[in-house]
Amino acid sequence: MKIKNTISFATYKTIIDKVISDTFMNDVYTPENEDISTRVALLLAFTDFEFSEDKNKMWEQAYSDEANEVLDSLYLNRQYIALQRAIDKAVQHRLRMVENGSMSLTDYALSQFVKTLNEKVQGLDITDEGIKAVTEAVNKSNETDFAGNLVDAFVEKGMLAKPSRSTRRANGQRSTTRKKKEPIEFIPDDKKE
Repeated sequence: MKIKNTISFATYKTIIDKVISDTFMNDVYTPENEDISTRVALLLAFTDFEFSEDKNKMWEQAYSDEANEVLDSLYLNRQYIALQRAIDKAVQHRLRMVENGSMSLTDYALSQFVKTLNEKVQGLDITDEGIKAVTEAVNKSNETDFAGNLVDAFVEKGMLAKPSRSTRRANGQRSTTRKKKEPIEFIPDDKKE
């Protein structure tokens, strides 16, 4: 087996990204994936080692005596040491991000929603009628019930369908009349009686 003494920066960066991706699948920390991914990535980067596509065989190969000997011999290689530290730091950084909530499930769900919304918007066939409906809805935004007016404008243009009577009842929407909001009036303390 041929062992390399150096790797390129692109390979270095690719290894770190791959280990992070494998370790945090769906933003869930899996230390068992970190270990196997690190071993496989290091062996692939510094040797001509070939792994099986079968996960169980890959596991056996990554922990074989031959693989252990190669990794032990690489321990004196400065790039190997730097790469191992960089992987550890990247994993710890990502773990802190997940634990502190900057990569919370809400953020993940929101990013997936925005991605899906973007795909849907890209696929829209925007017509003059649709643009007019949106323009009318925006023009009505100065009124007190913007959300209701927006929905009404879309219903009028046939872009949304009104729910049936049984659906409104099931959702607790028995009446379609909307109460107008009363304006709040500020009365200073010296004017109160």
